[in-house]
Amino acid sequence: AMRFKKIEAAYFGPKSYTDAAERSGAVAIAREQKVDGSTGYHGLIISKKGSGLKTMADLKGKRFAFNDPNSTSGYLVPMTYFLRDLKLVPKEYFGRVIFSGSHEASIMAVKLDHVDAASTNDLDVDRKVQTGSVKWEDFNVIWKSPLIPSSPLAVRKDLPGDMIKKLQDAITTFNDKEGLKKLQLKAFVKAEDKDYDSIREMKKVKEKLRKKQR
Repeated sequence: AMRFKKIEAAYFGPKSYTDAAERSGAVAIAREQKVDGSTGYHGLIISKKGSGLKTMADLKGKRFAFNDPNSTSGYLVPMTYFLRDLKLVPKEYFGRVIFSGSHEASIMAVKLDHVDAASTNDLDVDRKVQTGSVKWEDFNVIWKSPLIPSSPLAVRKDLPGDMIKKLQDAITTFNDKEGLKKLQLKAFVKAEDKDYDSIREMKKVKEKLRKKQR
């Protein structure tokens, strides 16, 4: 929609933002700040507490769920970990690999024993905990990623500069305490395109390693 100028602004995940910047002229203007003051989150690989699955070695031959091919913490970050750090190919290592469609679906699939383990992130687990659907105690955290830059709000870079500035100011001065509480955020802070260079590097690594495997 942004590429064909149907919309002027959109809320992206980190990986999808880098795609949009490349293909659609998106430019980040603001990003999330968590309640603890950090401007990022962590990818996780989780299994169900009591399953006996506590390490990556335990997951060999088991059922594994990614989130979505365009997800940052649900696919790009764990795939980089698997391919670069562990030197393993998921479809060969696990007994079955599926895409759940969302972080919520992955989290619940682990809790309900539909899969043995899944990739997700601490922010989405926190949100599910807040709804009462799960507890952190329901899961083993098998792996935790380095900090991932938080999700940005982006606009088309061909918009008038003063309009972009006004939108950025409006978002970064948003201080509705109840609204921020529902979002589990402290605030929105200014963002720059370079904040997502680490994501671009992971994309390059993943693509390079996948080409080697062909």
